Amino acid sequence: MLIFGMLAFIAILTFGAYQVSELTMVGPAKCIEIPLKQMFAKRYEALAFMTLFSSIVTAVRWYMKDRKRLLG
Repeated sequence: MLIFGMLAFIAILTFGAYQVSELTMVGPAKCIEIPLKQMFAKRYEALAFMTLFSSIVTAVRWYMKDRKRLLG
């Protein structure tokens, strides 16, 4: 579960960076391009950290459950 969490963390950050870098606007909307890029980057980063944190919590819960089952 920890490996899945780390891989998902890296994948989400990479995908988010790619999506944000491809965001371009023309005309009057050009002035809000940079704030939108920053906002979307923060959202992708928050999603990546939530995924990592939830996988760590799940791994700990599974470990505690297996420890109780195996060691009594």
